[in-house]
Amino acid sequence: MLCETLRGRRHAQLGRHRGARCRRGAAFYGPVLGWTFVDTGEEFGHYQMCRVGDQNAAGIGPKQDPEQTTAWLLYLASDDADGTAKLITDNGGGLIWGPEDIGEIGRMAVATDSTAVCSASGRPRTR
Repeated sequence: MLCETLRGRRHAQLGRHRGARCRRGAAFYGPVLGWTFVDTGEEFGHYQMCRVGDQNAAGIGPKQDPEQTTAWLLYLASDDADGTAKLITDNGGGLIWGPEDIGEIGRMAVATDSTAVCSASGRPRTR
């Protein structure tokens, strides 16, 4: 996934079923990795920002499609989500969605490379 919010850092997201399974993911990864969690609220499906100290390290959120496999998705930082999305498609990759604005978080896209490996990238919203 392209993510303009990361400012040069990498980020991973775990897509899980809604509700109890997301909470179980947080209950597992919190003690194992020392993460604390910030709930982004109803508007974003109670996506959980996983934090180490005051820095975001990952996210756990609901799947966009119930048939989607539960898996980690790697986010790659980009200064220009739209430009990176064009480079992806120009070089044989594909876009699953986006680029699009995600609230106050930034601009993101989910893409596949030329072998159908999925990743995400984007750019942070300036404040």
